[in-house]
Amino acid sequence: MKYLKTFEQFINESSINERRVNFKGKKASDLYKIIKNVDSVKVFAKGKHYGIESDDIKHSLNDTVVFGFDQDGGEHEVKIQDIEFVELFENA
Repeated sequence: MKYLKTFEQFINESSINERRVNFKGKKASDLYKIIKNVDSVKVFAKGKHYGIESDDIKHSLNDTVVFGFDQDGGEHEVKIQDIEFVELFENA
């Protein structure tokens, strides 16, 4: 008989680690300090999640807005000061 993992065991052994970080900043450079070493990032601003790329932020560190993508793939301008928290996804 083959042993099946429980859902909890599967999650604990997953190769992806997720962290949520509260954020208070005004410029893209403030955000970049948090996200520069991660593979995938979501920010939460004004009640919505947006996916962003750290490479895009690296080239505009003095900006007060970033461009993020919603779950439908639509591009939106997100004010840095509106970001409440950042979800970081790192490959283990």
